[in-house]
Amino acid sequence: MQLVISDFNAHFGKTGERFVVRSPGEPPRELPAHAVSHVLIAGPSVTFSTDAIRLACEKGAAVSFLSYNGEPYAHLVTADAHRHVVLRRTQLDATRDTRGIRIARVILRAKLGNQAATLRYFAKSRKESDPSEYAILRKAADAINAFVPQLDAIPDEPVEEARAKLMNREALAALEYWAAIKAILPGDLRFEQRVRRGANDPVNVALNYGYGILYSRIWSATLIAGLDPYAGFLHALEDGKPAFICDLIEEFRQLTVDRPVFAILTKRWTPTFETHGRLDAESRKRLAGRVLERLNDTLEYHGKRQTISYIIQAKAYEIAAELRGERTHEPFTAPW
Repeated sequence: MQLVISDFNAHFGKTGERFVVRSPGEPPRELPAHAVSHVLIAGPSVTFSTDAIRLACEKGAAVSFLSYNGEPYAHLVTADAHRHVVLRRTQLDATRDTRGIRIARVILRAKLGNQAATLRYFAKSRKESDPSEYAILRKAADAINAFVPQLDAIPDEPVEEARAKLMNREALAALEYWAAIKAILPGDLRFEQRVRRGANDPVNVALNYGYGILYSRIWSATLIAGLDPYAGFLHALEDGKPAFICDLIEEFRQLTVDRPVFAILTKRWTPTFETHGRLDAESRKRLAGRVLERLNDTLEYHGKRQTISYIIQAKAYEIAAELRGERTHEPFTAPW
């Protein structure tokens, strides 16, 4: 499970083999350390003890820090987190040959499949209540699915040469997806288009905050699997850019963040803001709670019910196994 600490002036400590979170005016929260896979510090003026950090490292729990707008600005990991040097070298080599395009293609197939599945998920409840919205969602889902065979038609070539072709399909699918989402969101939310940095409308701010939580979970899964966060396939290598994190998050945005966020926004919940356009504490807590609930939801995966958080970790391990030549990984598409 993930432990999220978002209250102002909270303290993260330990007693024995248990984490303890103390927030002003609230009873202490205690969790067994072995049950926590990730600690997410997302509140202002949070303090912590070095004993708690050491316990997290001993139990293999990553510790991440989020800004007010959900952007991760630090990750604490164990001293041996980068010990898988042979795998990391193999991963970097794969960015220059045809192994890279296979991994990029699988991730993008999963993203398109999950975009289409998300639109169909929201269409289900509108078939009788709002046939026009139902038609828009279904039409967009079909259009997105039509791009999937085009990915397979792109030749196996070094991913540097194929990236523009892959990203062209991704961009066209995104136009369909966000236009359909705009059609079902209340007009007073002022959602015109997807904005990543500098967003000031409630929809993009809420999405960015949710993606920040998911981003931290992806980062943790990547390091646990021994992969290099910066050696991506779908996204180009750049100094300071965690391109592989940007790759793997694409497979999970829709089912982990988009579904719960759009569900509450279409029910007329609107996040509220502090000064300087920052989400207030209650909105941050509400959004974090919905995303974490979704991460703990179970889906069918290889014949068993598994949490989405588990599936994220499994996908990182599968990519690592493919790079070692042990197996291939396949796209994961959520049911709708």
